[in-house]
Amino acid sequence: MYLTDYCEDNEDSEISIKVVIVGNGAVGKSSMIQRYCKGLYTQNYKKTIGVDFLEKQLR
Repeated sequence: MYLTDYCEDNEDSEISIKVVIVGNGAVGKSSMIQRYCKGLYTQNYKKTIGVDFLEKQLR
C-alpha cells in the first residue's frame, strides 16, 4: 500500500512518519533538519553529541 492510497481512504486520520538522518560528522545533518523543521539556519557550528530530535506537523 502506498501512502497516497492510505490518505485517500482515511482523510481525517493523522499519519505519523518518522525520518532518520544518518551520515558522517560535520556534513550538515543537524542544519538540514533545523532548516526544514524550524526554518532556521545558523553558521555557528555546534557539534551534536548523541542524537537530536525535532518534529514538524504538516497539514
